[in-house]
Amino acid sequence: MKSVISRQVVLTLVVLSSLACSVAAQAQAEPGGAKKRAAAAAPAVPAAAPAVAGAAANSGQGKALRDVFARAGVVNCGPRVEQIGDFLLKQTEAGVFLFLPFSAPDQHQVGVALELAAPGGGPSAFASAEFSPEPVGGCGGSYESISYLPVTCTELARTTLAANKSLGVLKRNIQTLELSELGRVFLMPAGAGCVLIKRELLR
Repeated sequence: MKSVISRQVVLTLVVLSSLACSVAAQAQAEPGGAKKRAAAAAPAVPAAAPAVAGAAANSGQGKALRDVFARAGVVNCGPRVEQIGDFLLKQTEAGVFLFLPFSAPDQHQVGVALELAAPGGGPSAFASAEFSPEPVGGCGGSYESISYLPVTCTELARTTLAANKSLGVLKRNIQTLELSELGRVFLMPAGAGCVLIKRELLR
């Protein structure tokens, strides 16, 4: 266990130095006053992750994450790591923690936890992803991102997420929206704001 943890700490420092990039994207602000300023302080809600074939067109943060996994012995899932990395790490600074098995990491499920830091000391978002080699070749993956926005969930669904189809309430308070065929957005009220949770499975 100690050897695995030490590898993860070293990789965290490497990624922190290689994944710094430009300021975070801003959310679409609602017209008018303080509500507009509050919405502008929150990160935008990106669409679903692009296909693997389109990953190379992004700005390269995913490639840096892929390189770190490769140094840890994870190669089979490299394209999937790069795809999800490019999507999650756009226009943000990230702290990264890898979850690796004791041996043969290239043959087993691996994972990553990310702090997506907003510029200027704003609130961070959390994201995680898992990658698993598939018996028929290739690699499956999934990701989840969690962020807080200083607007109500109702307002968020009505404005920024207006294009996402509503799928009703999960149980009592959490709204569910469609993100993609295998992706969903969950909006959970939190005080005066909203916790936005996105989860998507990629095959």
